[in-house]
Amino acid sequence: MAVEESRRKSGVGGRLLGRATETLKREGVRKRAPVVFANNQTGNVFGEKRGFAARKDPVYRDQNI
Repeated sequence: MAVEESRRKSGVGGRLLGRATETLKREGVRKRAPVVFANNQTGNVFGEKRGFAARKDPVYRDQNI
């Protein structure tokens, strides 16, 4: 999920998260686990304010092919 910089602080991100959460609940999903890069301060602050806890245990790997 991303919000254009000029639209931030207007509630757009919160509404997107809310709609996504309601859709997940309707589908029976009971856990959200967004991936936010460590250097994405805006995204991490957004998540922290909404109760998302940081995890240290996942290891994500990628490889260009």
